[in-house]
Amino acid sequence: MMPAGVLLLLAAQWPGDQKIPPVRYPNLPSHAQTLSAFVPQGWKLTDKAIGDLNGDRTPDAALAIWMDDPRNKIHPSYDPKTRYDTNPMMLVIVFGVNAVSPCVATMRSTSRRTTGTRSSA
Repeated sequence: MMPAGVLLLLAAQWPGDQKIPPVRYPNLPSHAQTLSAFVPQGWKLTDKAIGDLNGDRTPDAALAIWMDDPRNKIHPSYDPKTRYDTNPMMLVIVFGVNAVSPCVATMRSTSRRTTGTRSSA
């Protein structure tokens, strides 16, 4: 006979019991006239910083962008009212903001999707 605590432990599931949907990362433009052109459709700008990153005395930008796809907001099986936002983030570095800006670096947060989720009600 199993103790009640063991049965409860077996019945409880953590938010990671749901399969995280795959995502397709967008191809960003290599040049654009505005910083907003580096934020693809379906993504939102969550933060930005402007400064001289490479010492050429021309402003550069770092953009934090977050995918905003409702399909990536999953719920744990034990609580359908809770949603965990598994949408990925990207860090986009843009050099030469005042000129025709080349986007030369991006960093994707692929590994964080399985361990770092934001909860929303």
